[in-house]
Amino acid sequence: YGLRLRGFIYSLTSNRSQGEDIYQEVLLSVLKGMQNYQAGTNFQAWILRLARNATLKYLEKTRKHDVPQREVPVETKYKGPGPKTENILKEQKELVLQALSGLQSTYREALYLRFFCNMSLQEISGITGTPISTLDKQIKKGLRLIDGVLRSLAPE
Repeated sequence: YGLRLRGFIYSLTSNRSQGEDIYQEVLLSVLKGMQNYQAGTNFQAWILRLARNATLKYLEKTRKHDVPQREVPVETKYKGPGPKTENILKEQKELVLQALSGLQSTYREALYLRFFCNMSLQEISGITGTPISTLDKQIKKGLRLIDGVLRSLAPE
């Protein structure tokens, strides 16, 4: 779950340094809280909920809500059919991540969990406490915003 966890934290902070600090805190929380994990429940949802809570707590302390640093994560592990395809997909993924990092945290969080963690709206709602109808609207609006950014970056 390491890459997925790091990516989720980064989607909330848009800052690699802060993300690494929070990631370390979350790993400690997981180790300390294993006795609280209920066997048979969704482990990924539990660990992402811990990460979300730790990230929001950290951001409240540092008062950096919705101030993206516009870093693009290096993690792009695609094993495609060839180097040309791999480079094109890597560039596209970096553009999407760059566009994502410019969004407000509510849109970043919903989009990241939905498309990078492949979670259902019900699972995301369980992690964030946000109603499913609100998540649906956040995802649709976030996709429209990303589409606008990507269209502005595309060569004519």
